[in-house]
Parts: sequence; structure tokens; C-alpha cells
Amino acid sequence: MKSSIRVLPALFLVGLAVAVPAGAGNMTLNDAVTHVRGREDGRVLRAETQRSDASEEHRVRILTNEGRVRQYRIDARTGAVLPPGPPGSRR
Repeated sequence: MKSSIRVLPALFLVGLAVAVPAGAGNMTLNDAVTHVRGREDGRVLRAETQRSDASEEHRVRILTNEGRVRQYRIDARTGAVLPPGPPGSRR
């Protein structure tokens, strides 16, 4: 009986690992800002999440050390950096 009690928690943890795969879920706005700051030195001017019927994306504006403003679009579902354009466009 004691051995079956010890096995149950282990089986529960294995079930959780299968039910919730690593990396599941959406990228948060904070994650997107961290990702962009890893690519571009400078100051974050603005960060926002834009939602449409079909998609959700994060937009992050950076003032580079060279004085240029760069805008990044990040797909909230996949974390992919999107090309410039209006929300929901995948050009």
C-alpha cells in the first residue's frame, strides 16, 4: 500500500507534463519587450498589445542609441517578429 501512495504523486506530475507542453500559451507584452531589447539597444518609448478578430500582436517602439525610432511587431501567439504593417497583416 505504501508503494502505491508514493507512485501516485509521480504519475500526477507526469500527467501535468503531458497536459501542459513547454512553451504553451501566448507571449506576454513583457516577454515581447524583453525580446526586442535583446535585439536592439536603446530606450523603450512605447509597448502595447493590439488585438483583431484573427490575431493578437505586440508593438514595441524603441529609440535607438543612434537617435532613430524603430517599431517591432511581435506575434503574441508564436513570438515571431512580423514585418512592418497594420495590425493583423502578415505581408
